[in-house]
Amino acid sequence: MRIKSYLVPLIAGAIFFASCKKNTVSLSSTNAKSEVPQLGNLVFRFSHSLANEGMLNAWDSTEYISFEPAIPGKFRWASPDELVFSPSQPLSPATAYKAKIKNAVLKYSKFNSIKGGDKISFNTPKLTLDNSQIFWVGESGTTAVPQVDLFF
Repeated sequence: MRIKSYLVPLIAGAIFFASCKKNTVSLSSTNAKSEVPQLGNLVFRFSHSLANEGMLNAWDSTEYISFEPAIPGKFRWASPDELVFSPSQPLSPATAYKAKIKNAVLKYSKFNSIKGGDKISFNTPKLTLDNSQIFWVGESGTTAVPQVDLFF
């Protein structure tokens, strides 16, 4: 009778601990946060190595990360734990972006899930007025019409 009373909590504890142990990798750092320049690479560093030596420094068209709105470009592994995205054109000005790391980054690793890879958001700088000029254009004897040039 006493053995049965210890057996149920022991089995429940073993199941609990087995379900808690997940094989996860997390996003350690990225420069894709808050405001990013329109020209430049986005870097994603992970808590563990995900790429093998043969994948390093080779441009890859595999979509490791999806962007909303979409950003055309290519990826490369700079080191086993660092993924670099290089946009093929400047990012749109004054635009908010969201990024989600896809399971493709786990393809050559022992990990089966990514922690913190679905809540990435950043934006490009807002447009600002740098300079303005006003010219009066008109001929003598006619009404002058203002011409305004704005430079962003």
